Amino acid sequence: MALDVASLRSDTPGVANVVHFNNAGAALPPRPVLDAVTSHLAREAAIGGYEAAAAAADRIADAYDAVAALIGARPDEIAVVEKRHARLGHGLLRGSVPCGRSRSSRRAPSTCRTISHFSS
Repeated sequence: MALDVASLRSDTPGVANVVHFNNAGAALPPRPVLDAVTSHLAREAAIGGYEAAAAAADRIADAYDAVAALIGARPDEIAVVEKRHARLGHGLLRGSVPCGRSRSSRRAPSTCRTISHFSS
């Protein structure tokens, strides 16, 4: 699938201001993300945080379904973890992946080594 770079750039307001290569943990948000976040924050300000979360519960559940479908998993296998809790997410991930030892080596399989060094 070819990406339409011009369209992606026009949908990301911040590219008008900076050339941004520091995106591992905080990329410039595209307009749909910016709109969703500011809309939810306005909803929280109007009715309260817990109430806004409850009102968004169906959309949040849909996100788990969409991510699961994208990677060929079940929704109950998806864990969405906030950036500030990346270490917790890292521990959840490592605990959920079978990481047995190979018969010919004392080292963990490459999958486990890769997971243990992901970018947070």
